[in-house]
Amino acid sequence: MKVINVGGKFRTKRKAKALGRIRLREETVKRISEGKIEKGDVINASKIAGILGAKRTAELLPFCHPVSIDHIRIDINTYKDYVEVIAEVEGIERTGYEMEALNAVTTALLNIYDMCKNIDDSMIIEDIRLVEKSGGKGDITADLKGIKIYTIGLGDDYYVKLFQSLQPDGVEDIKKEEFSRVSNEKALFVALFDSVPPDFIEARIEGIEVLISEHLFENLGIKGLLSPVVGFTKAGIGLILMSRDKEYISKVINNILPLIAKFFKESL
Repeated sequence: MKVINVGGKFRTKRKAKALGRIRLREETVKRISEGKIEKGDVINASKIAGILGAKRTAELLPFCHPVSIDHIRIDINTYKDYVEVIAEVEGIERTGYEMEALNAVTTALLNIYDMCKNIDDSMIIEDIRLVEKSGGKGDITADLKGIKIYTIGLGDDYYVKLFQSLQPDGVEDIKKEEFSRVSNEKALFVALFDSVPPDFIEARIEGIEVLISEHLFENLGIKGLLSPVVGFTKAGIGLILMSRDKEYISKVINNILPLIAKFFKESL
């Protein structure tokens, strides 16, 4: 038995949604809706229980990673003879939030059961399931379709061929002095640290820089000082490579371009 090693994965925005229901007598559902259950407000108490369930998932399931949670939403809807619970959990992590969402639903349903068990012995919890998940490796692809790439001052055929192999239809190498001509285009601009045009990057994107730095160190041994600088240009994304070493550039580009491409399409 072991906890799966997720150290080599990207931290990405991930989300999971689960639902479940509990069947009750129609009279019980009516009392819940009207706030007439002796123990108190069933709906709001169960929402709180669901939130606590999501937060404490790793304490209950031995092979579940502790994760940082950015958002939890619990919706509880009443119907004629059942109550439905829907939970959404999301954050930025190396692993998904399926178990947190499922545990949130389960805990909320158990709380409904607990608050109503003295008046309804017919209750049945059922149909707990994951209905949606997103994020992770499946969402990070090297699809550069529609992304124009400008390399600045690379010139060398090695670099040109490297980028063209990744994006054969949209790579152009320009001189530093030409940056102003194309800087308003929605494009990815790649420059070496010693070939950066004036005002190349208007604002650094620290979040993605951290993700890239962690990934490069953990998977390639590339330390923080050599990690690329990433930021917004006037209309696109700028990437500064911190070495002229061809092996370094090849490794960095091949390992982070999928993440850059995904971020580009989401942010511009």
